[in-house]
Amino acid sequence: SIHYLELLKKAGIKIPVLGCYINPSETDKEQLQKNLNYFIENLNYAKFIGADTVGLETGFVGKEIDVEKNNTEEAYQYLLKNMRVLCKKAEELGVKIAIEGVHCFVINTPKKLKRLLNDLNSENVGVIFDPVNYLNYDNYKNQNDIFNEFIELLADKTMVIHLKDFKIQDNKAKYEYPCKGLLNKSLV
Repeated sequence: SIHYLELLKKAGIKIPVLGCYINPSETDKEQLQKNLNYFIENLNYAKFIGADTVGLETGFVGKEIDVEKNNTEEAYQYLLKNMRVLCKKAEELGVKIAIEGVHCFVINTPKKLKRLLNDLNSENVGVIFDPVNYLNYDNYKNQNDIFNEFIELLADKTMVIHLKDFKIQDNKAKYEYPCKGLLNKSLV
């Protein structure tokens, strides 16, 4: 039989992160179970191919993104319950999970991400630092404060840095080619 991990090693290929961007805050119970099962399948894939980490964002409650709903304690507790399922499986497999915050999702600030890590309390959980994910039209001018807070709270749990850039267009923060936008590159 073919051992993919051996083939990857022979070719000098190391997979640091396997992205699996499900919505662990999905409120439709059937879809949530599909999402969690798919993530667990990816944890198994990671183990199989020697990937260090499986990354995900925290998603949103309801049928569409509603920042107000995502900012409730109920949304946080719901996400926490679902993340505990994934965390337990990651621990069993010896694979790590890296969580990425996004300005409009349930985990939308460095403080909330730190709280989630503390509540999960697992050596198998870390973070992805994607600075642009925390920015929107209302807060992009405060990016230095947001980034400094992230580094202060989460530097020791950062497993991956995902860099992209952004621009402001039509009163919205939109992705831009790296080094061509408004990201303060000196901070990251």
